[in-house]
Amino acid sequence: MSEFIIVIISSALFNNVVLVQFLGAAPILAAAGRFNHALSLSILISLVLISSAIFNHLVDMWILQPAGLISIRLLIFAVVIALHVMLLGVLLRWRRPLLHRQLGLHLTLIAANTAVLGSSLLIIARNGTLVDTIIFALGSAAGFSLVMLLFSAMHERLNSAAVPVPFRGAAISLISAGLMALGFMGFVGLV
Repeated sequence: MSEFIIVIISSALFNNVVLVQFLGAAPILAAAGRFNHALSLSILISLVLISSAIFNHLVDMWILQPAGLISIRLLIFAVVIALHVMLLGVLLRWRRPLLHRQLGLHLTLIAANTAVLGSSLLIIARNGTLVDTIIFALGSAAGFSLVMLLFSAMHERLNSAAVPVPFRGAAISLISAGLMALGFMGFVGLV
């Protein structure tokens, strides 16, 4: 049990997909300054990340590796992720139409989120079991959500701060992301 906790903490903090692996930074910058939007988007991306990691693991173990088709792993994983996002879009349109309208464009961009695809590839590179995949995906999703919510809250605070004119907008967002990445890099090597 303790090794599962270590894997979750490690994938959330030490190997954070956004700040350490540098994957999936676009949604972080897109949802900056709107905490409720960031919360909804982080939940959706986490659901897609976890479910697609599980399905990608199963497809890799049951189809790609036995058939010797690991060279098309990237293409197949992208298709699985796109199918997950399409299914999520249908479910949201059916159950939560207001949320579907609010997230409109972002929902389609989840399919192209490199954090989701990168997490699946990182998990497969570990050659773990299905339980290891689920634990690592949970940690990656938690780390992604943590960064997204922290960055959104920090950006809300920066909107009310006296930021010099040359640093307003994208500049302060990128500087803040870099400083946050430096903070998360401090966790590397603790486990």
